Amino acid sequence: INGIENKSFVEVLTDIRFGIESGLSLNESFGAYPKIFDALFINFLAIGEQGGILEPLLAKYLEYKEKTDAIKRKVKSALAYPVIVMIVATLVLAVILGFVVPQFEEVFKSVGAELPAPTLIVIALSDVVVNYWWLVLFLVVAAIIAFRKTYSTVARFRFFVDKFIFRVPLFGELAMKTLVSRWTRTLSLLFAAGVPLNSALKSIAFLVDNYFYGAVTLNVQKDVESGNSLHVAMETSDAFPVMVNQMVAVGEEAGSLEFLLLSISDYYDQETEMVIETILSLIEPVTIVFLGVVLGAIIVAIYLPLFHLGDVVG
Repeated sequence: INGIENKSFVEVLTDIRFGIESGLSLNESFGAYPKIFDALFINFLAIGEQGGILEPLLAKYLEYKEKTDAIKRKVKSALAYPVIVMIVATLVLAVILGFVVPQFEEVFKSVGAELPAPTLIVIALSDVVVNYWWLVLFLVVAAIIAFRKTYSTVARFRFFVDKFIFRVPLFGELAMKTLVSRWTRTLSLLFAAGVPLNSALKSIAFLVDNYFYGAVTLNVQKDVESGNSLHVAMETSDAFPVMVNQMVAVGEEAGSLEFLLLSISDYYDQETEMVIETILSLIEPVTIVFLGVVLGAIIVAIYLPLFHLGDVVG
């Protein structure tokens, strides 16, 4: 505790130590802070204390967190780059529409030039940016807040969004591979802890970050509870890649499901890195083409009337 700089976290650890000294178990003490310590960690503390295998379980959990956090960082870096590029592109367009286009508009008005449709559209967009930028900003912020609020409170909307994300080109593939990796790694970890398949699936349903896959996992758990094998239940859900279903079937038949689940996770970690590299390699040329088309269209729209200004002035 003495070496920790975060004072708030020091207070949390002090309170946890006080709880343990007062007779509470580790999982009860740490479980008082669910926003800081995830449910999987709390479950492992409970299993480890009950079975007397706390140290090896925590070692497995640490390895699990290192793997999953490394993938999360890579995914975030892949998603951060296009977001930054779009923000910069938006600022560039705002400067052009807010400062450059109005100057040309004054020139056109002073000579009474007849403006073509593309130029009128660009000028209209410029007027919106100049006179109603605050309204546009308000609507964008309000839309983001409304989306986040609806996503966190309306189950059907969250289910739709979490399912739709898999259909987005490249990014959907990234989300799928990341999710499958975490799903299989978590299940392997729970098996290693001696958690029964039924209970493990139920735990994963509430640990997974995707609402759609959480619902799928609950359906798989119900099928397993009804007597079906895991791979049959996964195939019935039609939500897992064929290779994953086949590997799980082999693992169940050979009695090495924990090992094969870990192998699947390692494989999809590599696949995730390949998708991230593909996304990063495509972002730059796609962005250049996008900006070139948009800025080119604006420039052409501005200069179209200039070709006839000589006739008007004459």
